[in-house]
Amino acid sequence: MTSKGFTTRGITAQIISTLNRKVVVFDEVQPNPELDALDLTTTKLRSEKITGEIALCGSSAIDSGKVLSATLLT
Repeated sequence: MTSKGFTTRGITAQIISTLNRKVVVFDEVQPNPELDALDLTTTKLRSEKITGEIALCGSSAIDSGKVLSATLLT
C-alpha cells in the first residue's frame, strides 16, 4: 500500500525484491482517502486473499492500511 510516487522511484520494487512471497501492490493511495474510496479498494482487493500488508508512504497510506487490515485481513 503506497502512492504512485514510491513505485515510480523504484522504492516499491526494492522492497518487493527482499520478500520471498507473492506481493500485490496497491499504489493508488490518495491523500486523505474517503471511506467510499476505501470500500471500493476493499472490493477490488478482496479476491487477492491478502494475508498481510505493508504501508509505505505517509499518513494516508498508513491510515488506508489500518482500514484495509480490518476489511481484508478478517
